[in-house]
Amino acid sequence: MILMDDRLAAMIDKVGEPCVIDTVNQKGLFHSISTGLARIYVGDAAVNSALRPIRKAYFKPGITLTDSSEITYRSKEYKVLKIEEVRHINEPLVLMAIIAEVPPPESPGT
Repeated sequence: MILMDDRLAAMIDKVGEPCVIDTVNQKGLFHSISTGLARIYVGDAAVNSALRPIRKAYFKPGITLTDSSEITYRSKEYKVLKIEEVRHINEPLVLMAIIAEVPPPESPGT
């Protein structure tokens, strides 16, 4: 583990917001991104079908995060659109995920 990795992990622990990834409590750094930036990561089709806002999230490396992971953040469910491991000199620094809110289920009779 390199010093930069330690610092990023400590920052996520200190200022990260709580979330749940597949029933496991975690912390992450979350922010909304523009549709233009989202298109760079996931393409037009995924952006056009996603609810807004689309968010970018950073997590400590070593957590289990897959394309099928369910993330609960601020009482809303999110699906993972893309995951990338940010590395420096072959050492993982953070996991970056592009996420979009899952539409709420429709009420019966609507």
